[in-house]
Amino acid sequence: MNEQEIERLIRISKEHPLLPETYIPWQEDPKADEIFLPELLTSLQGLPVYDTLTTAQKLDLGRHELVQVIYSYGWGGKFVLPVHVAQDAGYSTG
Repeated sequence: MNEQEIERLIRISKEHPLLPETYIPWQEDPKADEIFLPELLTSLQGLPVYDTLTTAQKLDLGRHELVQVIYSYGWGGKFVLPVHVAQDAGYSTG
């Protein structure tokens, strides 16, 4: 990748930042069939406290932790640039 391409991608990222929280329907209660993150991947799964959570609380935990995963991945550059490259090329990303 040349310097101009890198500068263009940086500009695109600044003008159109990836905001994972905008992809989550926060205004709605999670539905039982909407799994944002598999239980096995949530931070509390396997701990005694996890068994005290209601199904709605477990779904909401997954929803919040998914956003954190997306942010972590995006800030690592593995998610943001490919999304912006696809958008810049005219492909739909969502």
